[in-house]
Amino acid sequence: MTDHREFKVNAVLAGGGIGPDNAKIFEDIVRKAGGSEGNIGIVVVNSYPWSWDLDVCLADGLEDEEAMACADNYGWRFGNSKINIEYYGRILKDLGIGQYTGIYLDPTIREENSNPLLIDAVNSCTGFFFTGGDQSRGIFALRDDKGKASPVLQAIQKKVQ
Repeated sequence: MTDHREFKVNAVLAGGGIGPDNAKIFEDIVRKAGGSEGNIGIVVVNSYPWSWDLDVCLADGLEDEEAMACADNYGWRFGNSKINIEYYGRILKDLGIGQYTGIYLDPTIREENSNPLLIDAVNSCTGFFFTGGDQSRGIFALRDDKGKASPVLQAIQKKVQ
């Protein structure tokens, strides 16, 4: 396997609403992240958590497998965190990225932004794709209580410098 450090991590900035019909943008992201040797971190900080959909489905009286399927169905309609990772992961895999890593920060649990597992996930990536959604959630989730860059954001910044 190729050492990820040989790739210079790049940032590709695109406006909202990119989807599968914007293949050129995704192809550029895949190429800059190392193609079949790369690992794109799909950073989800702006979407609401999948667990919220699960809670709705459980409240409707569904159990276990049915509730999880229900939450996935809600997610495809409204764009929860898990669904966004899977959706963009499929697009990027179809365009040739070697692998993708879901990096989800729940904006309601600020302590997540210093989770060593998430920092390790960030450090394994050769590029990053931030999903859309409520941008204020992203700003909140990536900053600490004093408004400074969180450890996860610092790890991302080190990778793209």
